[in-house]
Amino acid sequence: MSTSTPDHARSLFVFDVDGTLLDARLRIPASTRHAVHELLKGGHRVALASARPPRSIAQLSRDLLGRVAEMIALNGAWVSEGDAMLLERTLAPDDAPAIIAYARAQELEINLFSAREWFVEHVGPGIEAEAEIVMFGPIVVDDLLVSSRQVTHKMLLIGDPERVRDVRDWVQAHLPEVAASRSKPNYCELVSHDASKADAMTFLAKRLGIPPERVVAFGDGENDLPMIQRAGIGVAMGNAMDDVKKAADFTTTSHDEDGIAHALRALGYLPYGAP
Repeated sequence: MSTSTPDHARSLFVFDVDGTLLDARLRIPASTRHAVHELLKGGHRVALASARPPRSIAQLSRDLLGRVAEMIALNGAWVSEGDAMLLERTLAPDDAPAIIAYARAQELEINLFSAREWFVEHVGPGIEAEAEIVMFGPIVVDDLLVSSRQVTHKMLLIGDPERVRDVRDWVQAHLPEVAASRSKPNYCELVSHDASKADAMTFLAKRLGIPPERVVAFGDGENDLPMIQRAGIGVAMGNAMDDVKKAADFTTTSHDEDGIAHALRALGYLPYGAP
């Protein structure tokens, strides 16, 4: 990681979505829209990176960028541009059933994501809230164990923060092929250990011909930590978890306080006095 002043050569900016790109009302602040458009005018590339499914990120990309640009979905298990899937990572066939069984015992709400589809057995309050966030609803099935026999890109467990922390620790101790992290206290995100926002970011930068030192990543959650650590410049939002702030090169203001625009001005990518 480097904190040197940028010389404005073509760079890749990777923005986490919830808690970073979006404010607490799940809206893109006007200052962020202006800042991103200025980056594009300067010849830079912009990608969105999220634990959200592809359909949700695609809607945000159209809104912010006017097209479905490069995006990292499902915590790095899915990388695409437009309708073209560029990279995917899936859970091993035996791991999803083991997670489902343990999560049922913990009485957590279980979500399974396969490509652009979202499967659940029951729609509880956590899933209802998630549907509002991602702007579409899940497919309800009788038994997720049957659905898990399909390709599974990600699982999401929602519930009491202590139980979520417990299942994360259990997965880390017993399923070495699975990467488990919390995107927020009551969410445990589960993907292949080969999948991460950081690896997906590296893949995109290489594909675009942008060297690692010219990658700038913004994030707030535990699942953003490796991305923040690997980027040429890692930026933590003011509302970020403490571990993310400690790892970052720069901590900006919160997502409700024009954090992205503030960081880009401070780092020299946006002139002072801009909205």
